[in-house]
Amino acid sequence: MSLFDRRRPPAGSLLSALLRRSLVTLALAVVGGAVCYALDLPAAWLAGSAVLVAGASLAGVQTGLPGWLRNVTFVVLGVSMGAGVTPETVARIGDWPVSLGVLLVTVAAVTASVTLFLRHRHGWDRDSALLAALPGALSYVVAAAAQRGADVRKVVTSQSIRLMFLVAVLPIVIGHGEPAATAARAQTVDLVELAIMLAVGGVAGLLAERLRVPAGLLAGAFGASAALHGAGLVSAVLPAWLAIPAFTVLGAFVGTRFSGADLGMLVRVAWSSVGALVIGLAVAVAGALVAVWASGQPVGDALLAFAPGGIEAMTGLAYLLHADPAFVAIHQLARFIAIALTLPLVLRLIGPPSKGR
Repeated sequence: MSLFDRRRPPAGSLLSALLRRSLVTLALAVVGGAVCYALDLPAAWLAGSAVLVAGASLAGVQTGLPGWLRNVTFVVLGVSMGAGVTPETVARIGDWPVSLGVLLVTVAAVTASVTLFLRHRHGWDRDSALLAALPGALSYVVAAAAQRGADVRKVVTSQSIRLMFLVAVLPIVIGHGEPAATAARAQTVDLVELAIMLAVGGVAGLLAERLRVPAGLLAGAFGASAALHGAGLVSAVLPAWLAIPAFTVLGAFVGTRFSGADLGMLVRVAWSSVGALVIGLAVAVAGALVAVWASGQPVGDALLAFAPGGIEAMTGLAYLLHADPAFVAIHQLARFIAIALTLPLVLRLIGPPSKGR
């Protein structure tokens, strides 16, 4: 569902309108993914579907997908990404606290630098600038923006442009990467193991969602699948006929963020948002390189772990680009938790809502 407001169809035709919109969105996503796959672009199904659905949305096509499809997709994606965890990955977890510390400093630096840029270069009010500057955690940030009376459309547009850029460009920058450990272990699909992975992942995802874990369905399913694979209890990976549709749907959800967008407002906000994107990425890349130097993690893994995008999209890219999905997921989740814990305190310290100040 888009974060932009749009009119609901008449009650009598609501179901048919939702079905039609979903079918159109899925068709666009498949076409976009197939074109990028034919061109042999990295992360083709995720990036291609996101770009084409976003473009169609901006052109006025009504796009959207039902919430239940998102939930199922997140569980499948979590199980798929968890299959990238090996006993060797588990053995390296002790090296991650250093990079996690660097990440937290980087999040603060990104937020401060982008806030100052939007405030003093483009005249944004204090609250809108701060909330647009936060790297990721969009749903949480939007709720805070509405509560504080900030300009929600500016915040959403800036955050969406950043995520769209990362999904479209990071695969090109990082490339296909080295074959993943899961690829080396690829084998004929064991349907029994696959059923166990999906069942356990689904239960863990629902439990994490109930406990209000950020991106709970994906995080819970990922954790369960990672535990099963890391302990050597299962070795199956998700077959292409299941993984490809899941990543295509994820890309479609990213693209639908632009459904119902006001193009005039989008153009006005785009310039400041692009500048904020450049500054935020520069700081994030610097932090990632420090983490590489301190921990010895591959550059591609660190870029995805420090990229100021959504947990689902960045972890999905890690899997598709043969990075370490566990490393990326833990860092993305840590950033979300850090933002969720510190934002209420920061908002209280800076005082009442800015109301345009």
